[in-house]
Amino acid sequence: MRQRRVEPSTAKQDGYRIEKYLIPQWGDVRLNRIRRADIQEWVNELLDEDGDYALSPSTVDRIFRLLSASMKTAVLGNKIPGNPCFGVKIAAAVPGHERYLTRAEFDLIAHHLNEPYRTMAILLVGTGMRFGEMAGLHWSRVDFGNGFITVAETWDGTAQRIKATTKSGKTRRVPIPSWVQDALIARPRTLAPTCGLPHAKGGVRCTSPLVMLSPTGKPLDVTQVGRLQWRQAVELSGVGHVRMHDLRHTYASWLRQDGADIEHVQELLGHATILTTQRYSHFGPERFETARRILDGKASAAGAPIPPHDLENGETTRSA
Repeated sequence: MRQRRVEPSTAKQDGYRIEKYLIPQWGDVRLNRIRRADIQEWVNELLDEDGDYALSPSTVDRIFRLLSASMKTAVLGNKIPGNPCFGVKIAAAVPGHERYLTRAEFDLIAHHLNEPYRTMAILLVGTGMRFGEMAGLHWSRVDFGNGFITVAETWDGTAQRIKATTKSGKTRRVPIPSWVQDALIARPRTLAPTCGLPHAKGGVRCTSPLVMLSPTGKPLDVTQVGRLQWRQAVELSGVGHVRMHDLRHTYASWLRQDGADIEHVQELLGHATILTTQRYSHFGPERFETARRILDGKASAAGAPIPPHDLENGETTRSA
């Protein structure tokens, strides 16, 4: 752990997994006594639906990767000749079910949110920002004149400070829809010269307060907001299970449904690679239009006219 450089939130999560799962199993075992078969049995036990743990494949994978990283470090330090984690099999994780809201469904949830949480939800679904990016947004990053927000910093609730970068490490600009702008203009704004919070090294000098604050004047906490305000509003709306992070997915789906190309969506979401954005590719209207034209006999997949079908010989007839 001392050789790793990770974000405080990641270190906290990994520390919990090490104490709960790795130390009890391997803490008293000599490195050169750990065998691949022993690790495989341990992994299977964590995955056993009838066992004491019954963890999901994705959770087991994270725990296993911590052990593997530790073994790799031991190999590099000449403590053991090879990594015993090599060849261990973990069941493939079942893809998570992502929820995409309709505009009517979002309005139902927003109706049951009090301020500042209604504006919070509007900002998330109208800009696609991650929660930490929204919670760390400063007024100096909001350009009403040109109609965009610069997404540059992130609020780190674990370290209780403003991080100088986003998750992707890049600054991006997102447009402000008129209905989001109306909600932001209605927000109370102090005349404080800074946000008054610690900033991580490497960022620009703070010159304005935060846009979103809790009723007590503190940065929004994702766990508290999710467990209290958001969960209650979702239950009252009757739209089914919806996470706050699904607002980011909803933003992308709305863009694709209205004709935005996948590369533009990638840019607005701040994804490092387009592979992450590809999950929204099926929302693009052009696929439905192409399929509809093909089924109507108006065009081929390549855009050329589909020739008539010869019912007698079962072959398509083409003109010379």
